Amino acid sequence: IRVLDRIDVVPKVVRQFVTIVLRSCAREVGPLLVMRLNAGQRVAELASCIELADAIDHPGAIRAARRLAAHPAVPVRRTVARALRRDPSPEAADAAILLLADPDSSVRSAAARTLGHLAARTAIPALTIALSDPVWLVRLRSAVALAETGAPGRAALRRARDSGYRYARETATM
Repeated sequence: IRVLDRIDVVPKVVRQFVTIVLRSCAREVGPLLVMRLNAGQRVAELASCIELADAIDHPGAIRAARRLAAHPAVPVRRTVARALRRDPSPEAADAAILLLADPDSSVRSAAARTLGHLAARTAIPALTIALSDPVWLVRLRSAVALAETGAPGRAALRRARDSGYRYARETATM
């Protein structure tokens, strides 16, 4: 528990080492992370706990993190968007689809990447819209995510390539 109390303030290299050690005892650490994620911690601590849940791949902690997708702080939402790739459930895909519409481009980018990792076909309409995002990285990750969803996603890319929307057309052509 003391390690989790200080996880957000230790240097990155120490955090990586601690993560490796904690991964070996994920069954014991996971419930502690769930408690932390449900307890309304400071933003930096929440983000660090979500990163740790992602790193040790604890399903209960990832589910607890998923509930923070609407958190007011960008670092928390961005970290949730990244961690959702560990959760193959439809609820995780739904949360990532919501994050794809986030006001912050780093959250949208992370959400698009996660949707590609999940190969979530339910995300094809949202990813197609994201091809017109004003931020290049979001468009790129959305195009890659569409390609990763299989034939329906690639068909959406072909339609975008032939559309009248410049950004979508350019991104789909890549």
